[in-house]
Amino acid sequence: MKSVAARLAFRPEASLPVAMGEDALLEGTYRLLSNELVTLEQLVRPHVQRTAERVRSAGRAYAIHDTTGFTFGGEMRRAGLGSVNNATDQGFRAQVTLAVSADGRREPLGLLAIGTRARPLKKAPGYSEAERWRQGLSVAESQVGPGQLIHVADRESDVYTLIAEAHQKGWKFIFRAAYDRALLTEMEGDVAHLHAASRSKSPEFRLTVPLSPRSTKGRPGKQREAFPPRAGRTAELCLSAVSVTLKRSRALGGVWPAGVPVNVVRVWEPNPPKGAEAVEWLLLTSEPVETADDIKAVVEGYRTRWVIEEYFCAVKTGCGFERRQLESAHALFNMLAFCLVLAYVLLLMRTLAREDTRRPAADVLSTEQLACLRLLSPKGLAKALTVREALLRIAAIGGHIKNNGEPGWRTMSRGWTELLRAESLYLLIQAGTSDQS
Repeated sequence: MKSVAARLAFRPEASLPVAMGEDALLEGTYRLLSNELVTLEQLVRPHVQRTAERVRSAGRAYAIHDTTGFTFGGEMRRAGLGSVNNATDQGFRAQVTLAVSADGRREPLGLLAIGTRARPLKKAPGYSEAERWRQGLSVAESQVGPGQLIHVADRESDVYTLIAEAHQKGWKFIFRAAYDRALLTEMEGDVAHLHAASRSKSPEFRLTVPLSPRSTKGRPGKQREAFPPRAGRTAELCLSAVSVTLKRSRALGGVWPAGVPVNVVRVWEPNPPKGAEAVEWLLLTSEPVETADDIKAVVEGYRTRWVIEEYFCAVKTGCGFERRQLESAHALFNMLAFCLVLAYVLLLMRTLAREDTRRPAADVLSTEQLACLRLLSPKGLAKALTVREALLRIAAIGGHIKNNGEPGWRTMSRGWTELLRAESLYLLIQAGTSDQS
């Protein structure tokens, strides 16, 4: 298993025959991935344990939850896969929980939970969308321990039973509202609703934030409607907050509490550019909203959700997961385990490369890697090399051109491959020199 991981680290986006490089190791890799006794959960467990250690060391982190679909081409139907976006494609969905630092730097800390479902286009009896969210929160909490995670999720997480359970168990959360829910009020028979209650509040302050561009590529029809494409821009947003009690739906019966108290932060754009859709978020949260700093912290927590979108890009583009030519869902699930860990490394590198910091490069690169990086840099590098300078140089080795902005997944991946290859040769030469001395 270590040999497979090491070869994939050299060539994250390469096909298995190219990455393994020899017939015996390639055959062993196929057997490992297809072995019914080997599971995705087993393969990622060591990484998840280290992620939990990083979270405990940080003291507090965001647990970002989201679902993504993986689809695979080819005319051959692969065993165990279902429909993802339409009746003709084949693939599966993954429910992922990613830990991200809550110190403002948004540094990825690693994977906390992963669940897969190769569901058919028509939902099977007993299928529950709420259950996959509940499992993600529950597993993440069990890995880390109480009080250290703030769970963050988009509109799919607006499920009364999920919010009620989080409240009962003391789990911290920031969920984006999807529904105009009825509220419990002090006046019997008086029905209030979430939208009216939140919009009745005047803005407490304004905030200028950058909005990331959004593409609909690869999203199913309903998500394309809910999240239309937009260009990146800077937006001036108004913020306000209110405390409410969500009312239980009659359909749920008496098993769940009649009401769940939550704080609500409303974020809206009063003057969007012409032709652009105005931003409006209603964030349901367990976190305090008493001061401007409290409200800003909730908004910052929700905006951190974008990191998991970058993580999915690292899996799909940086590791080329959807191009894998494996014949069964089980083998693909196991291959996903390797890609999830490699994607974390790529995402961490990309995040660190974008930091404007004086952090020394020796904090993230070995002495041998730094020596090789200098050998691969004809114009030379600064003696006191920073993390950002080193990782931008790695991206340049992979083909990144400075004038094109920040490096992408493929240039970073190719540069990292070249550095590891150089490091291997460097260590081999050192070992040979040592033997002869």
